[in-house]
Amino acid sequence: MRIVSALSIGAFFAILPFPILLQTEAAGCSQPTYNCLQSCAGLPTLDQYEACSTSCNAQYQAAMTQYNQCIQGSSEPKSSSPSRSSPTVSSSSSSSLKSTHTPTSKTKIYKFGDLKEGDRVATGKGERATIFVDSRGSRVELEPNSTFILVKPDEYQTVKGKFAFFFEKLLPGANIRYQVRTPTAVAAVRGTKFLMFVTKAKTTVQVLEGLVSVSDLKGAEFVEVSAGYQTTVTKTKLQKLKPFTERQRIIRQ
Repeated sequence: MRIVSALSIGAFFAILPFPILLQTEAAGCSQPTYNCLQSCAGLPTLDQYEACSTSCNAQYQAAMTQYNQCIQGSSEPKSSSPSRSSPTVSSSSSSSLKSTHTPTSKTKIYKFGDLKEGDRVATGKGERATIFVDSRGSRVELEPNSTFILVKPDEYQTVKGKFAFFFEKLLPGANIRYQVRTPTAVAAVRGTKFLMFVTKAKTTVQVLEGLVSVSDLKGAEFVEVSAGYQTTVTKTKLQKLKPFTERQRIIRQ
């Protein structure tokens, strides 16, 4: 069965509609569209779907890199060959993922197990924090003036501020789905990387890699946010998906 699965995934990569994404060489710096994920929906197994979405995300990020270089006036855009890395994170384990900030003497580090259920971490002006939330190296990074609560091992509350989440992919069959709650929204994830800006009135989620299911607090409406896209949730409205550029990122290096 393992051999059949590998062959199926390999065959899928051969037919993935890569040219649909890479449109940045056209005159006028045409922004790439993200529509190849539609072809993943009919795949029969979870492994094939994850392989499909990973390849799709990598292609989109390569296209966005070229697009950003084009609008910045670069004369030599990067190669459009697919990469498993997003512009800011690596596809290796979380311990080696590139941080959104450089740790300093004002960066608090919380190892996995340091925080108990109900514990709160708040950063002040000029302060940052990195919290490892599981034994696999998944973590959340807090920018200055941010507040985070560990509700329970797989549920977190962001009260205010800017956050970068790096969740390692779970093993197949694992019955866990992490939840990040805010004053206006709920984000459900398994293995993904995303940014979040939270106030009392609204929540903005930008996905760097993978998929994040974002809903209002009642769960009446939700959207699946894929890499390169964002959504904003207020107390009365869940906005439609729209792409974001490197310059529009919630947290920039």
